[in-house]
Amino acid sequence: MHLEWKPSVSSSALHAAEIVAEGGSLLSAPQIADLIAKPANSIQEIADQSMIGSARFWHWLIGLSSEHANNIQLAERVMAKAVSAEQRTSHSVTKLASDINQLEKIFSDQFPNLAQELPLRCKPLQENWESYGPGLLREIGLLSEPSLLAKKAIVIPVLPVVGGHGGVLLQSNHVWIEAVLTNPNPLLPETLRLAWLLSQLESETPGHGELVASGRLPWIASLAMLPPVLFAAQSLDLSSFTREQISRAIQLWHIPNPTEHDLTDKILSWWETYSSERPSWRIALLALDKMLR
Repeated sequence: MHLEWKPSVSSSALHAAEIVAEGGSLLSAPQIADLIAKPANSIQEIADQSMIGSARFWHWLIGLSSEHANNIQLAERVMAKAVSAEQRTSHSVTKLASDINQLEKIFSDQFPNLAQELPLRCKPLQENWESYGPGLLREIGLLSEPSLLAKKAIVIPVLPVVGGHGGVLLQSNHVWIEAVLTNPNPLLPETLRLAWLLSQLESETPGHGELVASGRLPWIASLAMLPPVLFAAQSLDLSSFTREQISRAIQLWHIPNPTEHDLTDKILSWWETYSSERPSWRIALLALDKMLR
């Protein structure tokens, strides 16, 4: 998989805004939480009304913000993906662009050298990826399906605001990851987080995820890739495949649980069945989706 690294101040601002809008704490940058609350909540109101759901609306914004210097163009593109034609007015586009401008202004004021610092901050992760990433992806493909691995992807390093986080934009092969300088937890190095994010990118392509409702697919895909990533890491002596590690990854990689299920138990049960029977990935994803209903 060919990776293009595109550090982004705009993506950093939107990543932080999503966390604030969802009620999270900016553990690594608490001084900006109150400053960005107003534009963040304004964007959240638009996200809540979107036809693709709040989380995916934010993911489109964060993932594509590294591609557009003009925020009107960014707002137009995201609104076209996320909002019905009736709701998509020139006023709504301008309002979204204005909110993004405010976020970027706050970040520029608070972190005036961020554009220069981000490429330096992501160097440790880049170097570790070059050493272990190709091997990890090869093993992940063997454990799942090689066709799940994208041929290329854009990696967007963003300012760490919670000490380790990331996200995926499935439909355009973008991932973003906080550019922490050291591993927040040595038992789960950031190389594994990046491998886990990248391994989800092809989940929406035909033959993989079409049997799962589009609103649930990103979550199901994120859970499904935990076992192959940790199993691959174990084979390379980077981590271990245990119940404790799965639980730790769910927590540290910020995977939500909107159900009453024990996610770790369900994932282990699902993976045992998948490993013994090896159905197609589309059937495996559907099975996991049904288990978590």
